[in-house]
Amino acid sequence: MTLDEQERAAYIAGDTERADLFGRLDDLTEALGEQIAQETHTIDNLTAERDMLLERVDELLGEIAELRAWR
Repeated sequence: MTLDEQERAAYIAGDTERADLFGRLDDLTEALGEQIAQETHTIDNLTAERDMLLERVDELLGEIAELRAWR
């Protein structure tokens, strides 16, 4: 059973204390999932930026090599 289903079952059984606990656990689980999604998005963005910077470094090294060869 999901936390939401357990919360409803506890309310039906009249155990409001347990139902509140399942409700809080459900909220915390959702908040954790959102935080992980944000962190994953941030990591993906940083990886893309790193890749772009590495490409630019390669381009600049190529230009430096051409300048040295031209001398």
